[in-house]
Amino acid sequence: MEKKIAKKISKWEKNGTKFNTLTLSGNSYGYEACEFIAQELIPRLGSSDNFSKVFFNDMFVSRDNSEIPQALKILIEAIGQFPITHLNLSQNALGKQCIFSFEDYLKTSSTLISLDVTNCGISAEVTEQIANALLENGNTKLRELKIGK
Repeated sequence: MEKKIAKKISKWEKNGTKFNTLTLSGNSYGYEACEFIAQELIPRLGSSDNFSKVFFNDMFVSRDNSEIPQALKILIEAIGQFPITHLNLSQNALGKQCIFSFEDYLKTSSTLISLDVTNCGISAEVTEQIANALLENGNTKLRELKIGK
C-alpha cells in the first residue's frame, strides 16, 4: 500500500500538481499510518506554495486513547514547518492526554488563523492550556478559535 501511495505522489509531483489542503477525515489512522503520512506525504504536499489547510478531524475512530497522542504529535510536527493557516482537529477523542501533542505548535505558529477543537472531550483545564499556549505566542495571527466539549 505504501509503495502504491508513494508512486501516486511521485506522479503528482511530475505533473506539477499543487495542493493547498490535506484532509484525513472520517477514517481511522494508527501510529504507523500517521508516521508514513508525516514522513512521506506531508513533506511532498508542503512543497506547494499553497499548502495551508489541514483537516485532521474525525481520524482516530476506534483507536486506543494511548495511541492517539503520539500519532497526533508526529502529524503536528510534520505540518509545523509549513505556513498552515487552518487546522481542524475536531471530532477526535483528544481530551487531556493530547494537549502536549499540539501545545508547542500553538506557542510557535505565526500563520495559524483558524483552529477547531470542537467535540474533542476537552475540559476547562485543557481549554485553559490552549488559551495559555496561544497567549504565549507573540506572533499569533489566530482569528477563529472553535472549542467545545
